[in-house]
Parts: sequence; structure tokens; C-alpha cells
Amino acid sequence: MKIAITGYDGFIGKHLAKGLIYISNFNHRDISFIDQEDFNDPILLNKKLSNCEIVIHLAGVNRHKNPKYILEENIRLTKLIIENISEKTKTIIFSSSIQQKLENPFGKAKLNCSKLFNKWAITNNKNFVNLIIPNVFGPFGKPNYNSFVATFCYNLIFNKESIVNGNSKINLLYIDDLIKTIILCIKEPKRNISKVTKFDGTISISVIKVFDILKNQWKFYNSNNLIPYFSTKLELNLFNTLRSFIPHKKFFPKKLVKHTDKRGFFSEIIKTKGEGQFSVSTTFPGITRGNHFHTRKIERFIVIQGKALVEIRKIDSSDKQSFILEGKKLNYIDIPIWYTHNIKNIGTETLLTLFWINEPYDPKDSDTYLIEV
Repeated sequence: MKIAITGYDGFIGKHLAKGLIYISNFNHRDISFIDQEDFNDPILLNKKLSNCEIVIHLAGVNRHKNPKYILEENIRLTKLIIENISEKTKTIIFSSSIQQKLENPFGKAKLNCSKLFNKWAITNNKNFVNLIIPNVFGPFGKPNYNSFVATFCYNLIFNKESIVNGNSKINLLYIDDLIKTIILCIKEPKRNISKVTKFDGTISISVIKVFDILKNQWKFYNSNNLIPYFSTKLELNLFNTLRSFIPHKKFFPKKLVKHTDKRGFFSEIIKTKGEGQFSVSTTFPGITRGNHFHTRKIERFIVIQGKALVEIRKIDSSDKQSFILEGKKLNYIDIPIWYTHNIKNIGTETLLTLFWINEPYDPKDSDTYLIEV
């Protein structure tokens, strides 16, 4: 089955592509990636849409200084898809928004686009899935654009002030939960015209409460070397979102405090208000471990003996970052989610490494995906 994704380079699009290729093992050759420039070339757009059984339309304009442009551009993109869609296309999945009920340019645009796709499905006896998406957040969002959560995270890490308003509760959805819903719609296509308004994982919470959680998490982590306690899945998701904005090359590696006396030394490796698992490994000179990534786990590498090269790479990027960890310096690095990583012994003696991870290893749900750095 071949599918097309518009707006694949956006926040939701990037996560969808990663989820399909790396988590669901979807062949990337069966995905037609459509970007903004393709909408300016109808011939190329038609070619990219050809033979696609499912089209996921994520492209659109959320914000613009000209409100009229938001409405007109979103409708233009929708009409271009309908005009150039393949006869083999059975289903269109559209990322609409809860704002389609509101009288703002973005909401009006989403509502009008939904109506156009609805008409296409009825006229051609096809399927249309309208995703009425609430406020979505997650790693690698664009501050001041995708989500207020992204803005809060960015401002906290870079010591910028955030304007925090709102005691009333809103619905928040983590990006991974949204992607699971979209992938389910791809694997088990809905028939006729359907509207998805309920998403597993949706949480009702106030904006002020979200900011307070993030503020405390950053304070514990940055100032006290303390991994926060996660009483809910939302708190873990917020922390992983927060960590995704850390500039790793400036932030890591970090040194542990050594308390030395005539007996030797003592050092606190990690402090956490929650649970986790410690592991230890030896690695012979020249040997590399790892080359995998996680989507939810918090992981710390600490070299106790020897010298190691740690490499990380965001899986949808070619940018590789390298860090040196040494036993004599007793420094560490925390591994970000969605970054494949490895550790190599570049010294002459056996490498001794401690690994801490925030959850015990479960072979049935390891959250470990192999890919070379």
C-alpha cells in the first residue's frame, strides 16, 4: 500500500514519518512525501499523489500576519489535492482542529477544508477521516508556533520569560498518542465519512498547571541533578518534551562532584524521586555498544573507568554529535529520546560504564529500536 503525506516536514508530519518507518516498519519507498514547494507545481504534485491509496493531509498555515491569507492558503492547498488526487486513492485523512468551531481564520479554514473533503468523498464514493485534533505537544515542537508547551520549554531552558495565562482547563494530547491514532486509521481504514473527536491519552489540564510542572522539573533537573518523580504519564511526556530543547553540545557532558579522602572517593551518580534501573558493563578497547534509540526512556551514561566516545544523532537528521566521557573526569551524558546513540571504547584499558534508565527493562515492551548512528 502506498500513502502520501503532505506537510511531512512539520511537527506532526515528522513524528508520523518516524512512527511509520521506525516503529511500524513501514517501507519508506511506499511513502510519498509532499512539501510546500510541490503545491506550486501541479504536475509534480499530481505525480507524487499518483497510485496513493491513502492521503494524509497535514500541510497548512496555522499563523500569519495576514488573517485572510490563513483562510485562503489552507483552502488553496485542499483544492489542489482534490484536483490532482489519484483515482486509486480510497481515503483522505485530514488533520483538522477543535478550533474549527471557532470564528477565527484558522478555525474557519479547517472547517471549510473539511467540507471540501467531505464533498469529494460523497461525490466519488470514497472515504474521508476528519481528525478533530486538540492541543498537541511533544518533543521538537517549534516555540511560539506549534504549542504553548514548546514555548514554555524553550523559555525555561534559555532563561526567557513566559507569559502564563489561563486557569480554565484545556485538552492536551501527546504527539505519540496522536500518531498511534493516525497509524491505526492507515492500517484499519475507516469507511465512508467519519469524524474522530476522542483520542486515547487526552488530558484535561490548565495552562498554569502545565507551566508549574515544567518549571519545577527544570529546577530539579538543571540545578539539583535530580530526575523528577512522574506521578502520571503526562508528567513524563512533559519532561521528555522539555529535554528535547536542551542544546546538548553546550549542556553535556557534566561532571559529578567527587568527595575524596584517604579512603578514595565518593560521588552521587544520580538522584531521583522515582524509580529506575542501574546496569553496569565492561567494553574492550575498540568495541562499540548501542546503535539504537528510545521514544520515552530517560537514560544516563556514566564512565567509571577508561575513555569513551558517545555519539548521538536525531534519527531524521544527519547531524551527528560526539562526546568524550572519561573515568578520571567522572562525567556523564543524558540521552535524548528519538536520538540513536552508541558508546565506543577509545582507550587502551577496559571501559567500565554505569547505565541508569528510568524504567526496568521489559523484553515485551523494550522501547528499543536498532539504527546506526
